[in-house]
Amino acid sequence: MKAREVRFNRTKGSAFGEGETVEYTNPYGEMLAYIDYLQDGTAVATVYKPYKQGCKEYSARPKDAAENIVKRHIAREGYELP
Repeated sequence: MKAREVRFNRTKGSAFGEGETVEYTNPYGEMLAYIDYLQDGTAVATVYKPYKQGCKEYSARPKDAAENIVKRHIAREGYELP
């Protein structure tokens, strides 16, 4: 199954300031992960286990590293990226 991807821009008053966020959900609308891209070129990744009510947030790191964390997590959950 494919995960769904939604991209949106954050406003100035958000927790991470202006930038872009990409959310990944399963076909049932449950959150799998998201990436907050920061203005300094880094990104923060957060991954979720839909059926276990838990999440793990990774600190700011190069955006490629954050994207790889999310890709691995989505694959482990049995989904493909769009």
